[in-house]
Amino acid sequence: IVGDNAVLKAGLAYICFQYVNLGLKQDDTLAIAATYAEQAILLDPDVAQAHTVAGLAELYAKGHLQKCVRYCKTALSLDPDDWDVHFWLSYVYGAFAGKMAPALFHARKLASLDPENPTSLLMEAWIQRINDRTNGFSRAARRS
Repeated sequence: IVGDNAVLKAGLAYICFQYVNLGLKQDDTLAIAATYAEQAILLDPDVAQAHTVAGLAELYAKGHLQKCVRYCKTALSLDPDDWDVHFWLSYVYGAFAGKMAPALFHARKLASLDPENPTSLLMEAWIQRINDRTNGFSRAARRS
């Protein structure tokens, strides 16, 4: 690849974010992820993954829940079937915002997009569980 490439920058942003998410690297790695995401958006504002990572960096680095959701919704408008953005929206709505309806909507979309992926199948059960809805948890866990 020659020159700047928005998809490559977005991929690098996601890799850096995942280092932080998995606890492998902390220090400046989240800031590096945000920088790559910003560069990708400047190069091509239609790269959904760049918006997703920009939002996650806002949440994880600064605690900006609303900015995270806005970035992720932009990503979703660019690619309505992006598994990653549905995953993160289900996680953010369920774990950070406590909003069951949108969390479940995105979790169910995961299962429809990739029904063989264990994460897709268990996300709804996890959301039900963290919100103390044990009956829903049991039904969702049995489906997986």
